[in-house]
Amino acid sequence: MRDADRQHLSELLHTTSHGTLTRSDAVSLLIMTRGQASRGSSLRDLGDGIAHDERNRGEAFEELRLFARQVVRTALHGGQIEAKTLYPIDPIIESLAGVARKVAVPFEVRAAYARRQTVADSLAAAVDGTTFTINKMVRAELKSNPPQWVITPLWDVRGDALRLYREIGFAGPLFLPWTF
Repeated sequence: MRDADRQHLSELLHTTSHGTLTRSDAVSLLIMTRGQASRGSSLRDLGDGIAHDERNRGEAFEELRLFARQVVRTALHGGQIEAKTLYPIDPIIESLAGVARKVAVPFEVRAAYARRQTVADSLAAAVDGTTFTINKMVRAELKSNPPQWVITPLWDVRGDALRLYREIGFAGPLFLPWTF
């Protein structure tokens, strides 16, 4: 990482711990940490969401794909639907700390944990509008106000079975301020 980029990342991490990231700051943070974050981490997946507005792979894509299958199965056979949080915030803060250590820049992890909700809101604003098309039958989108994912079937399965779901869609939490 170039010295100027390291300095900018240091400033962004300081703001993460002590201030409020603007949307453009959060986008910069996710892009700058994307290449340094571990493969499969939520931080890397969020950075990929910034780099590619239309997603067709990754952690969030797989979770939403499984949820879409659950919706279809429940519509056809009954049962309960369980919505997961796509990105619990604590592992993201841990990944930011790992990137900071890797590139040798300071990051006040305890301060960031104390401000989980603000960090989550900033990241949600950055990924707002990221979309997923799953098996050409379900579309999902990440929203920032409130931070959530919204999933909507694109066509009916077995006649009118999903008409209600297509009209109202489903929503689930995008971030939680802590891990349960």
